[in-house]
Amino acid sequence: MIFDSQRFFTHGCLIYDDVLGATLQDREVKEEHTLLAWYEDDEWDLVGDPLDWATIGLVRPDEKQPQLLALSPDGEACVFSGKGVEFEQIPDELEAPLTGLGVVNNKVYAVGMGYQVWRRDAPGDWKLINNGDPDEPVGFTHIHGFGTRDLYAVGWSGAIWRYKAKKWGPETSPTQETLGHVCCASDGKVYACGSNGALLEGRDGKWKQVDLGEAKDNLWSLVEYEGAIYCSGEFGVFRLGPNGIESPDFGEDELTFRELSVAGGCLCSVGEEDILVFDGEDWSAIPVR
Repeated sequence: MIFDSQRFFTHGCLIYDDVLGATLQDREVKEEHTLLAWYEDDEWDLVGDPLDWATIGLVRPDEKQPQLLALSPDGEACVFSGKGVEFEQIPDELEAPLTGLGVVNNKVYAVGMGYQVWRRDAPGDWKLINNGDPDEPVGFTHIHGFGTRDLYAVGWSGAIWRYKAKKWGPETSPTQETLGHVCCASDGKVYACGSNGALLEGRDGKWKQVDLGEAKDNLWSLVEYEGAIYCSGEFGVFRLGPNGIESPDFGEDELTFRELSVAGGCLCSVGEEDILVFDGEDWSAIPVR
């Protein structure tokens, strides 16, 4: 296996129900680095040589292609599959670090400090669509949208910005917690999650916090699966049901959770040491050791 006691997953993304890609790091390597990994036909393989940068995110650029895109804070990008790696670079005018990736209608968006937003119009062709202020010590962490003309980006200090009518603007947020992920759902609502149990829903400047009771875990990822919103936190995955939070029973095993993705009719959870796939009925583990 590619996974040992010193390696851990940093990102992962499902391609089909039984194919996925992931990025890893090694605790014994002090320099910035990333290992690219591909799981297919019940086997793991490392892809290409180790990268000399850490990844800020991993997304599938085009749902018709079995490829993933990873990006560095400095705008170095690689597109990889089980067959190899190709590299590209966001233009040199990048003035502040990038911090997150999102995909809307098969368009990749990169966001970062200073509220900057980049859009990938084609392989190697990145366009700045919000230059923000590179001197700002805060910025965006993630982006999603109902379409390329209606986008939402979230970030530090509870920031919620909307892009509509070719303009970006902030909306009033009910929290000061850092928001790390946003999901524009088919029910017409926008959901965002972040640190210390922050979970919001709203749209058009009207936002409210979702009551999670006493739970104050950091929440990492939000996706829509089979018409429902799923969220992952430090200690598990839960579903927003009509009567509140619904959590699956993972047994007594101590599992790790972080990123969620959906493909091939399945929901995938990737943690530092565990990868789980939900087919709508049951959760199963992808072997990593």
